[in-house]
Amino acid sequence: MNMANKATSKDIENKLRKQLGRRIQDLRCAQDLSQEELAHRMGIATSSLSCIEVGRSYPKPATISMIADSLGVKVHELFNFTDFESSAEVFDSIVEKLKRIKKSRNKELLVAIYQFIENVS
Repeated sequence: MNMANKATSKDIENKLRKQLGRRIQDLRCAQDLSQEELAHRMGIATSSLSCIEVGRSYPKPATISMIADSLGVKVHELFNFTDFESSAEVFDSIVEKLKRIKKSRNKELLVAIYQFIENVS
């Protein structure tokens, strides 16, 4: 992969992280929940939730599941956003993330991906 592709992949990753954060914030606000209330439901620090919502950090699969549960939505609903220019961008970003995951976490992630696909198909 050349440097131009890496920059593009990083840009897509940043956009995905920000979109997810924005979606979480939208769902939280639609339920009239403060960051403090949602963080308390999840058992995490408000600052951690803030970092996720503004796109500074990407939540781990277990945290994504906790967010969905705490908001009373299915995991796939957190990824229900349409601002991406194409689904190919999302796919490429997911593939790049999968390449970086430790082998010890593969089974957990594959189960989560399978459940996600089952829920949206």
